[in-house]
Amino acid sequence: MTLKNLDFLTELTNLKELNFMLGGTKNLEALPKIGKIEKLSFTWVRQLTIEHLEVINKMKFLKEISFDRQAHLTDMSWFTKPNIKVDITNCKNYRE
Repeated sequence: MTLKNLDFLTELTNLKELNFMLGGTKNLEALPKIGKIEKLSFTWVRQLTIEHLEVINKMKFLKEISFDRQAHLTDMSWFTKPNIKVDITNCKNYRE
């Protein structure tokens, strides 16, 4: 399912984990306002680019993030949270 935005999730004040799978969601601007997300994952989310992901740096509670089959993920130089566990799997264009 493709979502225009994530605003409908902002009322979930205790949400701790959010998984994106398939679809074409690109507007992630509401992520820092959603619950207390500690775990975040992206699997085969089409057209998701690094520019869309940069908002993740504003998430206060994040402890783990994972990417699986994200073709547009080329590196993590944009990610500014050094103490977060990052798992990258099957991202064919990713270079460390």
